[in-house]
Amino acid sequence: MFVRLPAGLGLLLLALGPLPATLAADRVAAPGWLTKSQWYHVLVPRFSDGEPLNDPTGVLPWPSLAAKDSGKTPAPEAAKGEKRFGGDLQGLQNRLGYLKELGVDVLYLSPVFTAPSDLKYDSADLRHVDGALAVANQPGDVGKETADPATWQFTPSDRLFLGFIKRAHAQGLRVVLEITGTSASRESWMWRDVVAKGERSECSSWFDVADWGPPVRAQVDGGPSHDGTVPFKRNATSLAPGVEKYLLAVTRRWMDPDGDGNPVDGVDGWVVRNAYRLGPETLARWQKLVKKVNPAAVLVGDYRGMSGAFGTFGTNQPFDAVVQEETGAALRRFFCEEAKKGYTSTNLLVDLDVLLKSRRAEAGPVVIDSIGGTNVPRLWSVIEGGARPTDGKPAASVLSRFRLAMVMHQLCLPMPLTYYGDEIGLPGEADGRDPMWWQGSPADGSNAYRRDLAALALQLNSLRERFAPLASGSFRKVLADEKQRVLAFARALPGDEVIVVINFGDTPQRVKVPTGCPGQLIGVVTPELTPGPPHPFFKNRAAAEPASAIPQLRLGGNQQYADESGNLSVSLKPQTIRLLLLKGKGGS
Repeated sequence: MFVRLPAGLGLLLLALGPLPATLAADRVAAPGWLTKSQWYHVLVPRFSDGEPLNDPTGVLPWPSLAAKDSGKTPAPEAAKGEKRFGGDLQGLQNRLGYLKELGVDVLYLSPVFTAPSDLKYDSADLRHVDGALAVANQPGDVGKETADPATWQFTPSDRLFLGFIKRAHAQGLRVVLEITGTSASRESWMWRDVVAKGERSECSSWFDVADWGPPVRAQVDGGPSHDGTVPFKRNATSLAPGVEKYLLAVTRRWMDPDGDGNPVDGVDGWVVRNAYRLGPETLARWQKLVKKVNPAAVLVGDYRGMSGAFGTFGTNQPFDAVVQEETGAALRRFFCEEAKKGYTSTNLLVDLDVLLKSRRAEAGPVVIDSIGGTNVPRLWSVIEGGARPTDGKPAASVLSRFRLAMVMHQLCLPMPLTYYGDEIGLPGEADGRDPMWWQGSPADGSNAYRRDLAALALQLNSLRERFAPLASGSFRKVLADEKQRVLAFARALPGDEVIVVINFGDTPQRVKVPTGCPGQLIGVVTPELTPGPPHPFFKNRAAAEPASAIPQLRLGGNQQYADESGNLSVSLKPQTIRLLLLKGKGGS
């Protein structure tokens, strides 16, 4: 991974000794890279418009940063899913450098396959990439294709997507695709075939049909479908055989497009939406195929909105990882309600401790923790509470609380997931579907805080990369002082522990942190969360460092001895953090 920690911190690290390597995942099926990666979730149609020629009819102007901040581009939140802004794969490809610089190494993409809606969750054809995301009015004789993979062709849009994968791989970025395997659009090729041919259709056994008509009517949970989709037929353990065969064929197609046995030209895994509805037998066969085609690929279940994902399949887990939002919900609640005394730092640390320890006890798949997504309000708007100033500039309290929420999300969890735009405080009062904001000019000082937040995201990613416990260590609550408004937690590996101390209040504090090791020499790292004068050590080095689209935040550091009681006295300015590095201490 790309890392940009200042070299001057090496003096402190050398004094403390080498850091152990990140522990590998304890599940046999999970590839080693999984627990060392930084994931970034992209809603492709809302990320960046790189090719105006493929814009669908009625596309709206891409909101500029300045216009959005001043409230000049209103879009009714309730209708956001029906609006189109023209985001595409070309736009995403143009931004790969930004993502790599941010410290990302896994791109988790929303569905890119043919679908009538803008967001593509109502799949019509998993065999092909949607022209609105790639090449409009694409030629190709796809009308003669059937359920038989031997009839499938690659369209210009398909080939553009394969080119995108190649470019992402060249920059060290893995590509993981989100897929919906539980239903199909009413405009899909298979449902249209059923409507046209009835029981004679090759796909007649793929759906629960309430009435063969004419007209043919699907059985949709006892009533009509309101989202334009028709559920696939399934039982308690698997999808209908024809649907499963189609899903597995699509999987092989996009993981090894040229069929030469070398998966380097394909996607690196799948995130399965509504995974619990596919059935354990289908998922087990899906996982077996994924690992056969590419042992280093991943199969991930999306369990946002659910709890207890580990118990769904018992000990026979089909996933390398699952996406959950339980810890994200706790962080959202704290940074929204703490000021109202509704949810304290004690509550937060206890909840995180229980959640994270239960995962280790259950020995389930790796958990990727989400704090944002398509169906929940943006963290920025939750913290802001709808009280945006008329001049568009964020309140200082909103900025500070948002920064600390970023710190908690990245440093207290083993696998935090960054949802696009959260690294720059993108708002969204009803959901997380607003178009990404792109800076019009690096010299635009009126919105410099956006670049500052991106710099913080880079800083946090770099800290996780440099200090192994922050990426894969166990979690332990250390202290919660409601009066001083200071909290601390530890992340630990055998022989190596990092204690993160956070002053989330508005006044300077000096607090005693229990380290448990009287007289021990402890490294104290001081990450900057906002731009400021460089640490004195770096003053003569700043001119020699290369300019960057994302500004750097500096690290300071020193060493202190714990007192005879094993406590370390730490001073913190308002809204700041300290990292305490303890060698020869820590657990599994």
